[in-house]
Amino acid sequence: MFRTLSVVVLLALVGCPGTKTVTAPAGGTKNDNDNDNNGAPNRVREVEATVLENYRLFANGSSASYAQGIARDRAVAIAGITPNLVLVGEWPDGIEDDRRPYQARAVRIVSKNLDVHIAENPSVAWVSDELSYRVPYKGREASVPIRFTGVYVRDIDRWLVVMEHMSYALPMSSILDKAQRNELSILPPIPKQEGEGASKSADQIKKIIKAKLDRWHKPGTPVSDLVAADTDVLVMWPDADAEYRGLAASAAPKLSEGFGDKATLVSSQYRVFVGGSQTVAWAIANHTVRLDTKKTVDMRATYVLEQRGRTDKWTIVQAHASVPLHIRQIDQRVFGLRRRKP
Repeated sequence: MFRTLSVVVLLALVGCPGTKTVTAPAGGTKNDNDNDNNGAPNRVREVEATVLENYRLFANGSSASYAQGIARDRAVAIAGITPNLVLVGEWPDGIEDDRRPYQARAVRIVSKNLDVHIAENPSVAWVSDELSYRVPYKGREASVPIRFTGVYVRDIDRWLVVMEHMSYALPMSSILDKAQRNELSILPPIPKQEGEGASKSADQIKKIIKAKLDRWHKPGTPVSDLVAADTDVLVMWPDADAEYRGLAASAAPKLSEGFGDKATLVSSQYRVFVGGSQTVAWAIANHTVRLDTKKTVDMRATYVLEQRGRTDKWTIVQAHASVPLHIRQIDQRVFGLRRRKP
């Protein structure tokens, strides 16, 4: 199984104003295994190239071109930084919109830690990255840190997005403070599955995945048989410092534990998707945690699960939970600005 390839790539402004290019990956040494199990070209590098090209299109505001890299023949899930930016379904409304923060500015993106993972069945890949979203401001450039995760499926000779999640992480102290001040948003529900013609076996897998995720989040449940004890696993909770990689991810704290000893996960809504091989699944979710002060925090999360070892053993390989923020709230932290609520 392919595991991880890390790169550092800069989407830089060069030549005439507004023109961007992708520099060569730093440290991009040749992989010792340039073929997958089927003798095809190295798919890790293919996915890497796809992700970097998507960054370029995203930064340029080429929304229609960016959308061409999103799957059309199946339901997808796109979760943005802000509370209402969630698109779920087959080619949902808004999929071709420009979803960039700070659209009026010539933004650029720095990819700091791109990790690409290919499933044992090499038709599905998942990625994670730490992005520096660069925004011109008063003659200088502000850096907005963004977490990015995604899932891609292979369509003949290219890789298409089926799930994407961007988030701006806050320290837990700031999240709790905003909760007490009623400054966090209630998230819109995730659209339910309608007429997607899933097979009975896929429907059964979806039930298994939902039950497994619920079990993982239940207090006191052991995680040894839920989260893969492997080097390629990643768990990111809403706290900016709550990031667990590799073997540490299999022992990560429960989602609700970061909010305090008396915090409880009171509700979850899942939408699960199953790959064609039925050995990889991914999900988008809304979660609500109740604090000991009775205030609540809504979160959006995405997950990737794979069958490893036994054919009936589904294990979590990536999790990304966030507290979506309005741009005005990010403005306050990054630029020191205060905008009135709309």
